[in-house]
Amino acid sequence: MSQEDKMQDDKQKLPERAKEKVARARQHLKDNRKIYYACGVTGIVCFVGGKYFRRPIVIDFKPVIDITNAPVFHNTVENNLGRVSKIIRDSATGKEWQKMRYLAEEIAKEHGISYDHARTLISQNVHGQRAHVFGKIYEIAGLRTDF
Repeated sequence: MSQEDKMQDDKQKLPERAKEKVARARQHLKDNRKIYYACGVTGIVCFVGGKYFRRPIVIDFKPVIDITNAPVFHNTVENNLGRVSKIIRDSATGKEWQKMRYLAEEIAKEHGISYDHARTLISQNVHGQRAHVFGKIYEIAGLRTDF
């Protein structure tokens, strides 16, 4: 059998295969007719019902952050706007610093350490992760905000 004969044979088989596939598809549709009708009717009912019986959706937007009620420690908040910073108090002397930054700068100069290291030590002490900072114990006296 030559190459041309094979091609001719394939060309003749193509319409037969197509007819078989069409016949199988028709038989499948005939066997599953009830399922397809039920799905189609359900889809139409849902579409029509959704189109005519839906209610308008009302979205009530509420503010995510209410700046009128800032978090309070010991009721010492100077104002309610701006960037929040911690008021730090020396628990032994009662001396207060309006920002942790000011205390960190003072400790860094006094003990010859970097500002970042001093700030880390103070933060650890204030949050209970370190017992003392160069023999002193600090606590958060309150929050303040810069306007």
